Order: sequence, then structure tokens, then C-alpha cells
Amino acid sequence: MMNEKRAVFVLRVGHRIGRDERASTHLCLAARALGANGIYYSGQKDEGIEE
Repeated sequence: MMNEKRAVFVLRVGHRIGRDERASTHLCLAARALGANGIYYSGQKDEGIEE
């Protein structure tokens, strides 16, 4: 069990375009720095985050 590799994803709840840009960007960068495999987000569709 100690040698199992697990995937970690971060969930951003309630993203709002224009209003939450800095918070969402910070979350993505922090997740990446901490080794997360990716993020999911809910709220308004934002193609800028999806790039």
C-alpha cells in the first residue's frame, strides 16, 4: 500500500469570469507546484483556464 501511486486533482468550486481570475490562477499554480495531476472547476465556463 505504501508504494501505490495516486493521482491528485484539485476542485475549484464556483469560478466566476472576471471576478475570480486571480484566485483561480493562484489555485492552478499552487496545485501544480504541489504536484497535483490537474484541476477541475465548476461555475462559469472559462476557456482561458482550460488552456
